[in-house]
Amino acid sequence: MFAYKPSFLKVQPGRCLMPPTIVFFAQRIRDMQVYEDDTWLISYPRTGSHWAQEMIWCIGQDFNYEKAARTSILERVFFLESSIVMTVGKYDEWFKKLGDSLENIKNMPRPRYIKTHLPWNLLPKQLHEKKPKVIA
Repeated sequence: MFAYKPSFLKVQPGRCLMPPTIVFFAQRIRDMQVYEDDTWLISYPRTGSHWAQEMIWCIGQDFNYEKAARTSILERVFFLESSIVMTVGKYDEWFKKLGDSLENIKNMPRPRYIKTHLPWNLLPKQLHEKKPKVIA
């Protein structure tokens, strides 16, 4: 998934190493509209977030297993920074088909389910103001 990256940037605040594409998305993420009915899954990579997002979506959708079975998790729970981290390597064509992750989140029906591995200080400012559901 994170196959080849020519370089990384140290992003402030937090001294987080990110692909260079962060410069095109960081401000858009910080200024992103957040709603009180959003559900955010904020986790470290490789900590079971895939299973957690399935459970969170199913609970939030009153256990609609039929919809879960016929709709990809990528269409039900959007990965906030996929446009940043998935730019080169063996998945690049696949992510081009998915499009701009921030636009997809902006246009998805509410309530929205959003997953991220970004540190708290790189997330939207409105997360502090709007008080959506946050699972961290």
